[in-house]
Amino acid sequence: MAEEWQIADDIKWMKLAVAEARKGEGDTSPNPPVGAVIVKDSKLISKGYHKKAGLPHAEREAIGAVEEKELQGATIYVTLEPCSTTGRTGPCTEAIKAVGISRVVFSVMDPNPEHSGRAIPILESAGIKVDFGVLEDECKELLAPFSKLMVHGLPYITLKMAMTLDGKIADRDCISRWISGEEAGEYVQHLRHKCDSILVGSNTVIKDNSQLICHDEPDRFRRRIIIASSTTKMPLDLNVFTKYQDRTVLVVSENLNEDWVNDYKKTGVVVLDVPENPQGFPSLTVALRTLAKHGVTHILCEGGGKIAGELINSDLVDDFIFFVAPKFLGDGAVEVVRGKSWLLGDCPNIEIVSTEMVGNDVLVKAVSRKGK
Repeated sequence: MAEEWQIADDIKWMKLAVAEARKGEGDTSPNPPVGAVIVKDSKLISKGYHKKAGLPHAEREAIGAVEEKELQGATIYVTLEPCSTTGRTGPCTEAIKAVGISRVVFSVMDPNPEHSGRAIPILESAGIKVDFGVLEDECKELLAPFSKLMVHGLPYITLKMAMTLDGKIADRDCISRWISGEEAGEYVQHLRHKCDSILVGSNTVIKDNSQLICHDEPDRFRRRIIIASSTTKMPLDLNVFTKYQDRTVLVVSENLNEDWVNDYKKTGVVVLDVPENPQGFPSLTVALRTLAKHGVTHILCEGGGKIAGELINSDLVDDFIFFVAPKFLGDGAVEVVRGKSWLLGDCPNIEIVSTEMVGNDVLVKAVSRKGK
């Protein structure tokens, strides 16, 4: 670990590395967002972040942005342990060794158990001082989707819902726009930028003819994941079939009407058929494991209530973003979680981590306390 006198400077520079890493959120899957800064004589000389899988890692971006002679005796700060194996790019440990950097400070060990800790002896054997653990909690939060993928083989799930004070997400006519206000909508656009895929149920798509886009970057999402209904066929002229079919994955039950499935496939979308769970719903666990194998790392689920219930009941949600609007909809309106019922002593263990006002709505952030 770093010496006492170094801690303040190390935190300062690691905060800048975190800011660099956040520039890549949502773009690097299946790789993690990573930032790096290089400091010499207490002055910043370079910085960089991982922009996309297959492109240089953060360390190489920072190293390549400055003349090699300037790197002799410098310190590099990285949010994640430098890689020590060859993938689409060479090991960052070798790049660091080659330019004469004398100290490496990283925050979090590589969550991949096959790689974790390997960089330390490699760098130390080359005479490079290594310290780690600076801003560890902040960087673990940043790397949580990648860690879940590495450890559990599942994407990280953020469940976002907008609901009224009486827990309803749509009125009795199934109209949900606009429960929350304009400021909440802007927040959701920011949230979409942090994720690589978006998940909804087919009823949501049918009612809104949803495009499921970031308004400033319509082509940003690599995948739109839609859970198909077994009772209602989706019209084939929806936006997800005509404008974004090359980026749409339709999850269907293996028992779904074969003619429907063939019609869906003809549009060009990817159809992923999975077993049904005991309740007759497509197995989300199986679907998510398959999607993870294809590089899906962080999914933003925007409902509806049936999907929310299935995800929560299957213990698949990692964090919750709920907007609570100062409205009531009463009987007949659509509930925020549908199809599930828990006794008070058995309900899911969720911890609220913060609340704040966003416009006229209350934003509640919570996390799942799995196994606790």
